[in-house]
Amino acid sequence: MSEFKGTMEEWKLDGDIIYADDYFQTHIAIIPSSYDVEIREANALLISKAPDMLEFLQSIVSDYENGLIEDIEHVAIRAEQLIKSATEG
Repeated sequence: MSEFKGTMEEWKLDGDIIYADDYFQTHIAIIPSSYDVEIREANALLISKAPDMLEFLQSIVSDYENGLIEDIEHVAIRAEQLIKSATEG
């Protein structure tokens, strides 16, 4: 499995801007202000969850390769929690 080469710091959401919580507060994304506020906030929240989603997918692959997935229900519960955090804040 290839290693993630992007920004490692936690991503934060501040209005329309998503940034890395590093010394420089590196911008990850800026959501266009032409969108409705609700749409901007939903897009920004989803984008800010990308590192968590990648980590989750990597853990599923690793667990599968190591024979640690015995029950898909456990994976589904973790996925539901991540979906909720990406759609409800």
